[in-house]
Amino acid sequence: MSVGRWLSRAAEYFQKNEPAAGPEVERKLEDLNRLRHDPDSTEVLSGYLLDRSKRVRDRAAAALAGQGKQPRNPAERCVFFISTRNWSGLQSLSALELIAAWAKKDSLSPGGFWTVYLIAALLALGPPAAEQLARFLDEHDGSMNSKIVVLWTLGLFGAEEQLPRLRAVYEQDRNQRMRLAVVQACRFLGQPGQELLVDLLGAEETDEVVRAAAGRGAAALGSSATADLVGLLKSKNGKVREHAALALFSSGDPEGLVALSSLRHKERDGRLRALISRLLIDMGGDGRDWSDLADTDRAAALIEPEQCIRRLQLRDEEQIVTVCTLALGNAADPRAARPLMDVAMAGMEDMLTAEAWMALSRLAGHEEGRRCLFSGLEHGELYSRFWAGLGLLMAGKAILDRL
Repeated sequence: MSVGRWLSRAAEYFQKNEPAAGPEVERKLEDLNRLRHDPDSTEVLSGYLLDRSKRVRDRAAAALAGQGKQPRNPAERCVFFISTRNWSGLQSLSALELIAAWAKKDSLSPGGFWTVYLIAALLALGPPAAEQLARFLDEHDGSMNSKIVVLWTLGLFGAEEQLPRLRAVYEQDRNQRMRLAVVQACRFLGQPGQELLVDLLGAEETDEVVRAAAGRGAAALGSSATADLVGLLKSKNGKVREHAALALFSSGDPEGLVALSSLRHKERDGRLRALISRLLIDMGGDGRDWSDLADTDRAAALIEPEQCIRRLQLRDEEQIVTVCTLALGNAADPRAARPLMDVAMAGMEDMLTAEAWMALSRLAGHEEGRRCLFSGLEHGELYSRFWAGLGLLMAGKAILDRL
């Protein structure tokens, strides 16, 4: 099947899950056609700006603009400026007033409809917004979801000067969701976030869910994290060694894979040896003598993109799907776009959906990758729409005109 035909099929799948389509949307559009001539309809039109249908939002914004009016609420003004492509108007808003206004309108839950909208708007405000958001973490007692939005946005800004603040948030807040948000912010930062990711992976007191997330983040950095991960194979903590080894395998870096061969005769690591043997077998290698890890050429053949794509198409066991998804993200092979989107839309674990979209973000420089990401953004069910949007933002792509 061609990529074009496959994307059409994907769009049909996503369209079934779109909450803002059908007769209800048509009724709202008819109502807006009537209201656009009513000079006293500002409040009603402003309410329509928060509809989930882009057609409805754009029609409401056009009606307000036609009347020469703007909404008063900062959240509604944000939508108005985006729908009317008034970027200077959008930049007249402050990051703090947007966070406060949206927190009153929506839960801003990760994966929520308006959350990616707000993050994209905050990024469009530019560097001054990053400084305001950093102060928000220090000075405001906002909701947990608001703080998570701020952490993720700082990561997407590439604000590496905020790393000490991210570390402080992690150390001061023991809530698992907040700590996972710090890990995700480090992933959005990319290379500058590596030191903190590796520290969290190797820390004795790290929650195992957070440790696993930090391991996936380190794996997504590819060969740049190999030396740090190899160092963690010597940790006294078995869980640290296990997640470091899994990250090395998932990174797809041949040198990292070869480094795993040192574990074959470690008596204390029976569970870890069994894990690596299982992964080798799943990838079509030899799980008995680990000969595929003997040198970098054989290791590269084991984890090559074509092999990972074949494993993804089987879509059998979560761990091997995660390994192949991360490895394909690092390989940035455009052939992986379709199988990665298959994973993203398969209704698997939320973690895998997020990982597939983040891997696709590494393919945004290729046409197939961009088309998959924008298809997810414009037609995806809620969680896919969210992560497709973040994937595009990770790749530095503008999405406000598509929201």
